[in-house]
Amino acid sequence: MKRAPLLLLALLSALPGCATAELDGSVGSVYPLGFRSVRARLYNSSLSIEYVRSDGSVPVRVTMDRDAVLATPDAIDLRASGDITGRLPNDQEIPRFTTGEASVTPLEIAGDGTVTTARVRGSCGATFEVGPEEVLALEGSFDAPLEVVLDPGPPPPGR
Repeated sequence: MKRAPLLLLALLSALPGCATAELDGSVGSVYPLGFRSVRARLYNSSLSIEYVRSDGSVPVRVTMDRDAVLATPDAIDLRASGDITGRLPNDQEIPRFTTGEASVTPLEIAGDGTVTTARVRGSCGATFEVGPEEVLALEGSFDAPLEVVLDPGPPPPGR
């Protein structure tokens, strides 16, 4: 996937009034991308952006290692420091991604280490090799209230 579209999406999502919650891309031809809301949860080990359907299922979850988000919220390589997962009520899972990148607005941290950020905005993108010569894409943006979860939470998927 070329970096220019991801960087443009990241820049647009960081602008006030431009951030929206969207999922789009050719992966939608093999896996439903519809969602009703987005939630952002910060655990001790990760930041999870969850696109949630009205039935409570999460068709797309973008998980980033917390340390990577705090160190450099721009251009986080999801293969190295995160994951993209998702499951529908019929147990259909999103295909395994091949390349992926995400960016988030920097989190604000108080002197005592408490996260004071109220909202998280950003974007993500990925490619999925679903056949020998078939590569599908996913692009998303998010703007959601940040919920800080004090328990350890799940480790980033795939770890």
